[in-house]
Amino acid sequence: MSKPLIFACCGGEVAAHILAAAAKAGDYDFAYSEGFADARLRLQTRPANLVFIEIAEGALAPGFTELTGFLGGKSIPFVAVCREAKHGFDGINAGAANMLIIPRENSSPAYIVSQLTRMIKAVDMETGESRAIKQDIISPITRIVAIGASTGGAEAVLAILKDMPADAPPIVAVMHMPPVFTRIYAERLNSISRMSVWEASDGDRLRPGLCLIARGDRHLTLHKDDAGFYVSVFDGGLVGGFKPSVDKFFSSCACSVKGTALGVILTGMGADGAKGLKEMRDAGSFTIGQNEASSIVYGMPKAAYDLGAVSVQAPLSEICALILSKS
Repeated sequence: MSKPLIFACCGGEVAAHILAAAAKAGDYDFAYSEGFADARLRLQTRPANLVFIEIAEGALAPGFTELTGFLGGKSIPFVAVCREAKHGFDGINAGAANMLIIPRENSSPAYIVSQLTRMIKAVDMETGESRAIKQDIISPITRIVAIGASTGGAEAVLAILKDMPADAPPIVAVMHMPPVFTRIYAERLNSISRMSVWEASDGDRLRPGLCLIARGDRHLTLHKDDAGFYVSVFDGGLVGGFKPSVDKFFSSCACSVKGTALGVILTGMGADGAKGLKEMRDAGSFTIGQNEASSIVYGMPKAAYDLGAVSVQAPLSEICALILSKS
């Protein structure tokens, strides 16, 4: 029995990324062509299980409509790969299951390959059904939003995420919640927000348009390597009486990503997060505290404000716009 075939219709540089991703994702055959017409002829000979199409000129490119129409007729899923968002949406309009936008500058090959690998794994090679329902956008990460909350935090984070655009800066939220509830809560947010939202797993990498929710019975910390930013999720003792600990999370942001992170402390009882947010501000981060009038419990934001950890206090209704203005 032949292996599933991943086919790339693209230039050599992008093809090399896709080949590397296919090798990481599983045991696949790989083929590529640099022209739409040639790709269609080759796919008529041997249909692929998944196709990547690099779109440089959008829907007006000769052969593009014929190729995407052929794939649609054969129910072969394809991913649009492009340098500009407008070309990616040409792909979506033509039936692409997903799109990947790679900027012309400052794009890490390792990160591109990791995202391509995830896209390959998101497709059922037997049925062709794509489990990826939200478009991925690769762009240099210039801002990471770190949120900490407790009592009332679930609705506060929802209020912020519901207004975030699909290409918002990556967000990581640590809250004091029961472990089972965090997964259900993340699924709820994912159904409401234009961002992709899920419960964080160890090693998850950040990208624009992604929000990670810390698991209720594990600590979460943020780190940086040559491929970009990622989270560590691990067990351990209580820190200040909490697991996950907002202080531990904010402290890791101050150490690993410094001024790249924007810290937000929301409604909650106690003082968890105040010291860590102060570390973030001292490291160059802009920090936001929810004001008293809009907080269910003005404990954590007050403790942070009193410590000098807050750059500005704001009502919950203004925090989303404030985050975007600083991103």
